[in-house]
Amino acid sequence: MAAGIIRLFFHDCFVRGCDASLLPKTVPGNEGESEQDAGANAGTLRGLEVIDQAKARLEVACPKTVSCADILAFAARDSTNVVGGFSYDIPSGRRDGRISNINEVDLPSPGSDINTLKMAFMAKGMSVKDMVALSGAHSIGRAGCNFAASRLYFFNGTGTDPSLDPKYAMILKKKCPKNRISSGTTELDLVTPDRLDNQYYRTKGEIRNKCGVVN
Repeated sequence: MAAGIIRLFFHDCFVRGCDASLLPKTVPGNEGESEQDAGANAGTLRGLEVIDQAKARLEVACPKTVSCADILAFAARDSTNVVGGFSYDIPSGRRDGRISNINEVDLPSPGSDINTLKMAFMAKGMSVKDMVALSGAHSIGRAGCNFAASRLYFFNGTGTDPSLDPKYAMILKKKCPKNRISSGTTELDLVTPDRLDNQYYRTKGEIRNKCGVVN
């Protein structure tokens, strides 16, 4: 659940800032769809019920005081502490946004190359250093097999991407056989999949050894 909550926080903050605009659902009959229905979010968001439960309890204890935006920020901070063993100071006082528009969701695609990613983060006022730091959240969590399929089975329309480590490619093929491409998942980090650590960056880790689920 920690990985899902951390992902929620990033997907919220990247669009309109950390204003909980990701949380409202599309209301039938209202004009437009919410951020939850965007391709990057639809059917993949985890942890929403945790935020709802926290909000319900806080409304009983101190009505109309703590925003959903603050709850999500604190939940992401505490999730980091649970799975990473470290914490950080974070101020309160965020206001909940009143707009949630599917057309404003401009999250980077999993297939984006490095230049596209740099431009996307810079457009939000973030540096390359910020981008690299935030990418470390991929040290935990899982990815759909469909994101790896193009390099495992259909590279250049035929076989496996030769830039993949052969041993790692075999592991992925066992976790993501062709008959489970649309439904299967695999760990983003095979070494410490449930720990938020620096394995994502280490010289002998996934990226430099070509052993991480990145496109």
